[in-house]
Amino acid sequence: MPDFRESLFWDKLLETELPDCRLSYSERGKAQVHRGRMEMDTVFCAQCGEAKGLVPVHCPHVFFICDDCFCRMQGVAPPGMVQVG
Repeated sequence: MPDFRESLFWDKLLETELPDCRLSYSERGKAQVHRGRMEMDTVFCAQCGEAKGLVPVHCPHVFFICDDCFCRMQGVAPPGMVQVG
């Protein structure tokens, strides 16, 4: 699988503003889950570090804060993050 960070289409702004909430590219295979034919990366909360979800391996960038941490932050999204929902 290609490293998206080396691609011309990689958005470098995402890399500096919000961290990717998966393991590093070289370590990612250890936390991958297979659901049928889909390969999924485990997503970790940016605040507490707990494994809380899955995303397809082809997502170029993932930032995630779990519900518990978001409530502790009193519902205020961190700078650079779009609040959905």
